[in-house]
Amino acid sequence: MLRIGRHFRLSDDCWVVVGRNEVENDQLEKMAEPEDFKFIAHNDKSPLVLVRGKVDDDLVPLISQILVRYSTVPEDSLVPVSYQKISGGEERSFSAKAMEDSRLEELRIKHFEK
Repeated sequence: MLRIGRHFRLSDDCWVVVGRNEVENDQLEKMAEPEDFKFIAHNDKSPLVLVRGKVDDDLVPLISQILVRYSTVPEDSLVPVSYQKISGGEERSFSAKAMEDSRLEELRIKHFEK
């Protein structure tokens, strides 16, 4: 999974991966484990966000803001986001605006080259 998408660490127990295109979205969905969460924005061109680990209520806004940042929406739009555990359960919703790039870079896991 490390070679697919953009990666973010929101806590010691929360790893977020954002698909960069339809192929990566499909790959992430196939790699998902039952305890992972899937976040999607309700617009035409939304990436898939796969979250591995603990998703506390205070992390939902951050994950949603990351998702909206990489979605194709007008700047400053409030976008409805839904999320659900891969194994099923209640689908929940949240609305968010895009995260600022400076904050995004603080959370992004940088890939090191050899």
